[in-house]
Amino acid sequence: MSKKFSFSYCLLQYRHNPWLKERMNIGVLMYARDASFLKLSVRGWDGRITAAYPDINKAAFTEDLKQISRAVNRFSRDQVSSPNLLTGPTTWEMPSDSGNEAKHLAMLIASGLDTSYTWADGGVGVCKAPEERLEELFRRFVVPFDREKSHVSRSDEQVWSEISKLIMARRLAEKIEVEPKIHTDLGPIRFQAGYKNGSFHAIQSLSFDLADEDRIGAKAGKWSGFAQAVKAASGKRDVVTQFVLGRPTNNQLIPSFRSARTFLKSIVGTENVVEERDGGEFVDRIEDDLRHHPIH
Repeated sequence: MSKKFSFSYCLLQYRHNPWLKERMNIGVLMYARDASFLKLSVRGWDGRITAAYPDINKAAFTEDLKQISRAVNRFSRDQVSSPNLLTGPTTWEMPSDSGNEAKHLAMLIASGLDTSYTWADGGVGVCKAPEERLEELFRRFVVPFDREKSHVSRSDEQVWSEISKLIMARRLAEKIEVEPKIHTDLGPIRFQAGYKNGSFHAIQSLSFDLADEDRIGAKAGKWSGFAQAVKAASGKRDVVTQFVLGRPTNNQLIPSFRSARTFLKSIVGTENVVEERDGGEFVDRIEDDLRHHPIH
């Protein structure tokens, strides 16, 4: 009969934006004491990461993962696979109340992680081959989200084109500034359009016709950060950020879209977030603003 080993595992997660609570699984750490097995299986920077967070610093992200992996490999080599008299298991005994040995070791090995990374509880089990089980866990918790999805989404420009047609029909185009830049501490931020009405209204269309909920959350987080930067820099001129949102075509993503919409409203105000389908009412407001506050 083949010997079976008890094991525990935990998940390495990445958090890109502190304003949002979403976390992305990027690795699995598995520990089987009786098999002298401790290994971290971690992903690269491509695929889901860059699709969800286009502004990620790829070099820094890759180096972070290398450092975490090196720390785990060094600990495994020195204290798990081939421990010596000076660095044996007695130097890192598990506390009696440790519910997950893998997470306990993870916190011990890499406790000073950047706030973008965290360890999350996984689970425990029994297996015959730890290496094979780790591969299964990695495929279960990380790999499925990396598969490219054949989804042709509507772009921000396509969402804006419907609003633009209404603006043209109302003969308001000459009063609308195209692609205005707002200077902030993050650098210049380019918007789709803008117009002056006491305050300057910076308008951006955002298509949430995306492949999954992570990309929806990432996009909302990105533009909420831009809106906050604009607000912080509006001492030079009063700027109001407005978003026109396009819905996902996948109905299963509507709850994520609604959450993103609510989040954006909390940043720029309910009246400054409109849906594409309400474009007529939005252009009514623009026309009314320009009629009462003409540009000189």
